[in-house]
Amino acid sequence: MKLLLLGDSLGYPRPDRSILDEQTWNHLITKILKKNKPDLDVFCYFTGGAHSKELLSMRIGGYLAAYDPDIVVLQVGIVDCASRAMSENMLKVVSVIPFISRLVRMVIKKFHRQLLSIRNVHYVYPNEFRTNLVKLKESFSPAKFIVIPIAPVTEEYIEFMPRVGENVEKYNRILEEVFGDSFLKELYKNFPAKDIVLEDHHHLSILGHQLVSKSVKHFLESRNYLP
Repeated sequence: MKLLLLGDSLGYPRPDRSILDEQTWNHLITKILKKNKPDLDVFCYFTGGAHSKELLSMRIGGYLAAYDPDIVVLQVGIVDCASRAMSENMLKVVSVIPFISRLVRMVIKKFHRQLLSIRNVHYVYPNEFRTNLVKLKESFSPAKFIVIPIAPVTEEYIEFMPRVGENVEKYNRILEEVFGDSFLKELYKNFPAKDIVLEDHHHLSILGHQLVSKSVKHFLESRNYLP
């Protein structure tokens, strides 16, 4: 039996050591599962800044193509849905022109909130997000999926990025529509957002990682996915 833990940087420890390696949800769940299932193979594939389009690309023609898991635990969406001042392609173009890059970054820094209030630019828009998820799911068939929701947002994050709350709700609905009851809808229920995430407002706190680990374990056991 092979289990693949797949996602963006939310599965990583943090460079400032606010989250250590043994505190990440993927380490916690691996430690718990291996204790009772020593023959279980657990693979982790996390990529900083990854959105659904990038994960799909890596699955089709990258290193992910070589993985054949029986179960996939997926954590993706915040990079897709976060509001941006400019598109990913435009950012790449601007970044290669030093003077223009500096000027644009100065303007964005000064007028960040105003720009995000006017523009609702995403790296991956909702329809493409849905399509990417469907294709990613099909590409791993017949593997079973367990899907972690995008974490709720704090008031401070909404102040910084005005549309992020509605974006998170919209993209979580898409995750649920694509993955059905494999989407862990109640994972963060009854816990305030400020306790679930770090000061950067989107990476998980120690409590956040613990909640994910416990919820994934409960789902695996309730579905008898690991006989």
